[in-house]
Amino acid sequence: MNETIQPLGLPTGSIRALLALVVVIVSCQQILSGIEPNLLLSETLMIVLTHYFTTRRYVNITKSLRTQLENRGELEKEENPLWLPRGSIRSLISIAFGVTVILLITQGRLFDTQAWAILVPFAAYLIGGFFRQSKEKSSKPPNWFRRIFAHLLALIVVFVGISLLYLTFSEGLPKMDEWEASLLLSVILYYFGTR
Repeated sequence: MNETIQPLGLPTGSIRALLALVVVIVSCQQILSGIEPNLLLSETLMIVLTHYFTTRRYVNITKSLRTQLENRGELEKEENPLWLPRGSIRSLISIAFGVTVILLITQGRLFDTQAWAILVPFAAYLIGGFFRQSKEKSSKPPNWFRRIFAHLLALIVVFVGISLLYLTFSEGLPKMDEWEASLLLSVILYYFGTR
């Protein structure tokens, strides 16, 4: 197996983790300052959230099998970014947004358009990721409610996607308020978070 280059001698993913925290902190600071985050920052934040709040493992293997494969050199050893416990970066991102929400509440600005443009998509990822993790931890097959919910959610997301296409081509999207567009896109982000 090829040896992985570890920039600056840090565990794999550490530089991405540092940059992710920088993007989140800058986004939160802009929200708290009442500055409308620019488009590139918002898109970068969405990429960061996608990286940390969606599934990245393609094959589900047990911990013991993973250890065996790592010891034989057939699978790269999994390291945690910045030597922090697993899930720490995700937790730090969540804490940053949680503190931002608390400060916005104390300032009476929770429902500002600038805040919603960033906080609603984040909440969608977080909630979607929470539901995905609770689903993964359950060893039981899906019950009838979860099956119906999965189908209903898929129908809603497809409807939202078709609505976005319609609004885009009928020039209705530019006329929408920022929070309305964020809400529609957040439904899609929620779905990605749950998958």
